[in-house]
Amino acid sequence: MLFHLLLGGNMGDRRAYLAAAIAAIEREVGAVVAASNLYETEPWSVLSPQQNYYNQAIAVESELVPLIFLAKLMQIETALGRVRSAEERNAARTIDIDILLIETQIIDTAALQAPHPRLHLRRFALLPLADIAAEVIHPILQKNICILLEECADTGAVLRVEEK
Repeated sequence: MLFHLLLGGNMGDRRAYLAAAIAAIEREVGAVVAASNLYETEPWSVLSPQQNYYNQAIAVESELVPLIFLAKLMQIETALGRVRSAEERNAARTIDIDILLIETQIIDTAALQAPHPRLHLRRFALLPLADIAAEVIHPILQKNICILLEECADTGAVLRVEEK
């Protein structure tokens, strides 16, 4: 099964946390078959000042069922120092791993929603995803990722990070 994910973080060595997340995903979840460019993005809908995020989309081929896949991703986040805040939904974090798409599946449970319910509203998710899945069709909106990016009203800065 092919999963499209968005990795992000804005604490510590952002590039190193993304690399560590990808290594852990390869080790524990499945094969990373595609990775987008790295982007620096402004924090989205936050209550307190924060450093900009680094974001990257990846595609992962895995035999895991979606809920087990999600549980493994949450374990990886915790192992990499992710602390979930009950007070502030969009608090700063070392790593965040979101499932954006799971092939053409539509899942709507308390634990997991796929496609991600706010994917089409977030330029910081759509732009990296377009790098690796431009023609993939959103299973609910029935538009490809490029069209969703063109139609996205989000004006937050999403800047490609040059490779070191």
